[in-house]
Amino acid sequence: RVIPSTPINDTPRVGPGKFVAGGGVRFIFYPRGKNRHATQFDPDEKLETDRSNPSAKEREEVFRHYSDIMLKGIARFREREYEEAFEKFRMATEVIKRDPTSRMYAAHALLAMSDYKAAVSFIREALILEPGVLAIDWNLPASYGPSVNAQKDYHKHLNRLKRRVANTPPNTDLKILLAYAYLCSQKPAEALKLVERAKRQTKDDSLLLSLEKRSRAATLRIDLAVTENAGQVAKRP
Repeated sequence: RVIPSTPINDTPRVGPGKFVAGGGVRFIFYPRGKNRHATQFDPDEKLETDRSNPSAKEREEVFRHYSDIMLKGIARFREREYEEAFEKFRMATEVIKRDPTSRMYAAHALLAMSDYKAAVSFIREALILEPGVLAIDWNLPASYGPSVNAQKDYHKHLNRLKRRVANTPPNTDLKILLAYAYLCSQKPAEALKLVERAKRQTKDDSLLLSLEKRSRAATLRIDLAVTENAGQVAKRP
C-alpha cells in the first residue's frame, strides 16, 4: 500500500503512506493492530470498490487515483482556485467514501468560498468517520502556501468569517467554524473563548466538545512552554 513519493512545487514530499494536514501534506497510513494511534485507521475499513474483497492491485489503483485527485486539489487551492480545489476534494470523497482527510480539505476550500454551512457539515462528517481527526495538526495558514497573495487570501478569509460571526445573530455553527479556524491557526486560546460562547447555546454538540478538548490541550501546551522558557531565562546568570 505504498504510494510513491511525488514532490509538487514547494509542497512537502508525498511519501509512503501518509497524508497529514497543513503545509506538510502527506498521505495518511492507517495501520492495523492494538497500538493504533487515535488519529490512524485501517485503509481496508475505508476502501469501497465494486468487489467486497478487492485485490491488492485494485486497492493500489484506488489509492493512486485518490492521491492524484488530492494532489490536484491541493495544487488548485495553492493557486487560489478554491472552487476547483473543492471539486477535486469532493471527488476524492467519492473515491474512498469513508475517508475523513478529503472532507477536511473540502471544508477548507468551502471556508475560502464563504460556504460556511457546508464547511461545518464536511468537518462533522470527518469527525464521525474518525473521532480523532482534530488531533492532527491542521495548519490552515500553511495550507494556503507561502506566497504573499496566498497568505493575503488566508487573512482575508479569516477576517471575513470573523465579521460574519460578529454580524450574525447567535449561530453555533459559525462560532464552531471560526473556533476551528483559530485552532488550525495556532490560536487555541481564541478558539477556546469561542467554544465557551458556543456552549451557552448548546452543550451536547460532538464537534464543539472535540474542539473544546483540543483547544484546552493546545492552550495548556503553550502555557507550559511559556512557563518553562521563563524559568530558563530566570536561571541564566
